[in-house]
Amino acid sequence: MTNKYNLIQSLDNLDIFDAEKYNALNIGINIDKVSDTNLLDGDWKSFVNECVVKLKDFNQTISVHGAAFDLNPGSPDKRVVELTKFRYKQCIYIANMINASFVVFHSQFNPWIRDQKVQDIKIDRQVDFWNELANEAGDKLTLLVENVYENNSSNLLSLIQKVNSPKVQVCFDTGHALLTSELEHWIKKLGEHIKLVHLHWNDRTYDAHQPPDEGALKYFNKLISDYNINPVIELEYKIEDIETEIKRVRTYLT
Repeated sequence: MTNKYNLIQSLDNLDIFDAEKYNALNIGINIDKVSDTNLLDGDWKSFVNECVVKLKDFNQTISVHGAAFDLNPGSPDKRVVELTKFRYKQCIYIANMINASFVVFHSQFNPWIRDQKVQDIKIDRQVDFWNELANEAGDKLTLLVENVYENNSSNLLSLIQKVNSPKVQVCFDTGHALLTSELEHWIKKLGEHIKLVHLHWNDRTYDAHQPPDEGALKYFNKLISDYNINPVIELEYKIEDIETEIKRVRTYLT
């Protein structure tokens, strides 16, 4: 059976990773460990060397999650922006070293700021920031901005359009969107800017990172088919048996 969508599994680190097994399953990986600031302040070079060795024979998609918490590229505080840029550049460097296709950063938009003029100022502050980082991404790597707290796509779409670079695109997180809005709104508005999806589900009360059931998978499949997008899909929830789960998901993503 032909696999229409490129699937990847979210992993905290590479402790359970087996390149031969994942190659055989035709699935990629996301490495969350890169977002750990303790690692970034510690012996990250040894971690990179470990990744290079373990990924040597791996021929599937690799993504990494960049540093996120307490960072903000749109901050009016220059010191905050300097730290954000430093952390993001660290993550970009690591992503390039391990031959990743994507590095994901949080959008950092605050939905409680209701004055759109203020939001627009914060967006405009970021344009040069992201273009500078895009120049460091290299030929293969794409920087992805992920929706987190916002309740609609308008600010994220505005940012991507103003940066106007194929190297800066969108990671769409279904679980985050479900908490405040409808998935169709995001997919319709962001369209082909969505290069990666963080696929997980919840009951709309908190970000539970639960696996999508049959109905959720059918609904998600219909949305991406209707709007004709073909993103890489990351299974961002705990998986006990990867072979069984990949088979289940592929049954509905057709």
